[in-house]
Amino acid sequence: MVFKRVTILALVTGLVLLAAPLAPAGAVQVPTPQLTITGEPTAAETAEILTQWDRLLAAFPTTRTCLTPLTVEVVASAEAAWGGGIQGIAAFYRRSLATIFIEHGKVRAEHLIHEFAHHLDFSCGFGSGPLGVAFLEVQGFPADHAWATGAGWRSVPAEHFAEAVVGFLGIDSVDLPITTAAFTTVARFAAYGAAAAIPPQPNGATLRNTAF
Repeated sequence: MVFKRVTILALVTGLVLLAAPLAPAGAVQVPTPQLTITGEPTAAETAEILTQWDRLLAAFPTTRTCLTPLTVEVVASAEAAWGGGIQGIAAFYRRSLATIFIEHGKVRAEHLIHEFAHHLDFSCGFGSGPLGVAFLEVQGFPADHAWATGAGWRSVPAEHFAEAVVGFLGIDSVDLPITTAAFTTVARFAAYGAAAAIPPQPNGATLRNTAF
C-alpha cells in the first residue's frame, strides 16, 4: 500500500510546519502533540482531521503536555482493519499502537472527536485519576468498575467519557446518556487537567442524551 504521510509538529490549520517557532527568552514553551496522518486520505479528509485535532487541543489546552504522539490512518474498511465481527463500525482507537483507524467517507467530527478522546484519556490519565473516580459515580458505575472494559461498548466507562467529550465540544451526536455532572468532570479536566479536584454535587444529576 502507498501511504501519504503528513506529520504535524506545530499545528496551523492548512499549514504543515516542521518545527515549532522559538519562544521569547523566559517564556514557557508548550509542546504541540505530534499527529501523523497515514493511508490515502482525500484532501478534504486530511483537512477535517486537522480541523478536529485543533478543536480538541483548543478545548483541552492543559493536555498539550501529556498527549503522546498519535497516528490517524484512513482505511477502506474500518471493520476489516478491526479484523471483522463488528458491522457498521466507522472508526476505532487501538491503544497499543496509539492509532485511530477511520473509514473513508466517515471522516466526520463526531467520529474523530470520539476517538481523539480515547487517546486523550489514556495519554493523560483521566480514567485513572480523581476525575475518573467521580465520572464513574455520576454515570452510575460501581466504584470498582474497570475503566476500559464492559459487557458491551455501552457498559464501558471509557466509551461514556469519549461521548461526553463529543457533547462537551457541542457536537450534536451523543449516543449514550451523559449526566450533567459528567459533563462537569470533563469541563474540569479541560480547565485543570486530570489531577483536578473532583466536582461537587454528583447526586441529583440529570440525564441528557444529546449534546448542549
